Amino acid sequence: MAPLCTTRRAPVLGALLWLASPAASAADYYVSTDGDDGDDGTETEPWRSIQHAAETLGPGDTVYIREGRYNEQVFPQASGTAEAPITYAAYPGESPVIDGEGIEAGDAHDWGGLIYLYEDAHLRFEGLTLESSSAAGFFLDRSEHIAMVGNTTYGTHSSGIGVWYSSGITIADNEVALACDGGFSEFITVAGTTDFEVSGNHLHTSGDTSLGGEGIDIKDGSRRGEVTDNLVVGLDRVPLYIDAYEAGLEDIVVRGNVLMENSQGIAISSEEGGTLSGLVISHNLIVDNAASGIALTNWHADGPREDIEILHNTVVNNGHDFEWEAGGIVIESDNISGVVVRNNLVSANADYQISVMSSEGVTVDHNLVDGFRDHEDEVLGDEVVQADPAFSDPDAGDYGLAAGSPAIDAGHPDDAYLDPDGTRADLGAFPFTATDEDDTGASPDDTARGCACTAAASTPPLWWVWIFAWLVAARSRR
Repeated sequence: MAPLCTTRRAPVLGALLWLASPAASAADYYVSTDGDDGDDGTETEPWRSIQHAAETLGPGDTVYIREGRYNEQVFPQASGTAEAPITYAAYPGESPVIDGEGIEAGDAHDWGGLIYLYEDAHLRFEGLTLESSSAAGFFLDRSEHIAMVGNTTYGTHSSGIGVWYSSGITIADNEVALACDGGFSEFITVAGTTDFEVSGNHLHTSGDTSLGGEGIDIKDGSRRGEVTDNLVVGLDRVPLYIDAYEAGLEDIVVRGNVLMENSQGIAISSEEGGTLSGLVISHNLIVDNAASGIALTNWHADGPREDIEILHNTVVNNGHDFEWEAGGIVIESDNISGVVVRNNLVSANADYQISVMSSEGVTVDHNLVDGFRDHEDEVLGDEVVQADPAFSDPDAGDYGLAAGSPAIDAGHPDDAYLDPDGTRADLGAFPFTATDEDDTGASPDDTARGCACTAAASTPPLWWVWIFAWLVAARSRR
């Protein structure tokens, strides 16, 4: 599969720069299952409990947690500062587990977690595994400048990672599995939160989803956030949900995600009438989901949504396993304005490729449509390309463009949509760059389908190599 290439913005909050280069620790401490809380917390005389560390650490301190299972709930007692955050980290090369078996981690509505933050600031959690929580794994309430990086949550009754009414939050490179198993909320919940990033996470394995269980849910008063480069596979509910609910949403970017074999793709809602304003959904790969790939819904109160751009997505083979009509991209709501559907590649979806039920407020142009069904409300839009997209190797999970694809240079001609190499926009999530083509027009390596990025663009994340391997394996199991 061609690696994704879009020019990534700087972190959504300048103060998060400490994530890349944290200040030197004031002190390093250690916790081990062989330790004693009466000791000094050194590497040779470690503490026994993570909570004891949480009651001792101060700004700039780091606690390294050794291999083993810790049957406890953790409540950090001190905050760090921008210059001196507090870090809770797995000891290098080890995988400690916080085990919630037998612990009441939350109330009747799952308000709580194994690591529970309330009005905390400048904390970082890295490399930890949280299992068997009767509520959430990580639970953040009214906290700021918190980073959860490279952790695993498994078997939580509610969210694997739940963030409420907070700001300056980074949720990156975590694995979240078997969340919301019989409980409320979503695998990753971001509610009422500003200046956040949800990136590079892997979500999989649904349990009992009768009360909850969506994948990544951005909702209810959240603003200025990015949801990028996540992999969501095999969930029984919507894997990526953008819901203004009653408090509204503003300035959200959803980019570079892979959503595969879930109940649906991306849903954009306002269930209780809140206004959603300023949403960009771009360069996502949405394939083999049971219902529609991207849906701007009319669910419940069907509140107002405006200034929504659906750009450069690859939406393939969705809607084939749903009891009602479903397909590629659908605009169901009439309570919308300023919706643009442009430069997408929409192919082989069940009942329609692009369906617009709204009478106004929607612009559809410069998309590739493969498999027009002439379904009620189905549209082609302006400057459409009707053709087989000529993917590189879809049977192996490679949805990049082969040389000669009709999607190459067929996008909107404005400079705002140029490919990373400066050529006119290609259609779909993966721009083709012909820099290394030989004289036959064939590309000698993957760079021709990938990214000839400028210095302003980041290198595609290495875990996209893992995604490609997963897609190949998934195809081989069929």
